[in-house]
Amino acid sequence: MRYTKATRVIALALVLTLAVPAVANAGVSIGGDSNWGITVETSVSTHYPSMSQNVNGNLKIIYNAHFLGLPIPVTGYYINSFPYAPFSKPTLLSANAPLASLTYAYAWDSYMGKYAWTVNGSKGFWGDATVYVNGVAKTDTRVSGYFHGGTGTGHTTDENAIDYVSVQ
Repeated sequence: MRYTKATRVIALALVLTLAVPAVANAGVSIGGDSNWGITVETSVSTHYPSMSQNVNGNLKIIYNAHFLGLPIPVTGYYINSFPYAPFSKPTLLSANAPLASLTYAYAWDSYMGKYAWTVNGSKGFWGDATVYVNGVAKTDTRVSGYFHGGTGTGHTTDENAIDYVSVQ
């Protein structure tokens, strides 16, 4: 059986795609124009809120998955979580990607290693995607904790960030 040069190039590209490690935030360069990366940005509306003041927790993840300049298929995972104590159940404000639920649930946050108020989801895409998940919560207790946003853990695309919140 004879293979054309184009067939061999496509086969080599597929083999290299499978061989390239998918490490979050690591640029992989093959031939100078391939990359894989995740950028995670989290923010809270205030790091030191007063009691009964709303605290917005915002997550933005930028996925970039290309090989030899061509987009490759990826499943992006995302989680937005508030500490269970001291916050009351948060409210989902907005999201531009599918979620497992439209309300926060008391669930295990594997990245934080504890139970938290979480909302999460996943989305398949080719090449580039940007995911936003924004929520708001409040507390009547003086205490501190961490807002968490990112991909969670247990995926080939793990990248996470936390923001400290201390209620005064």
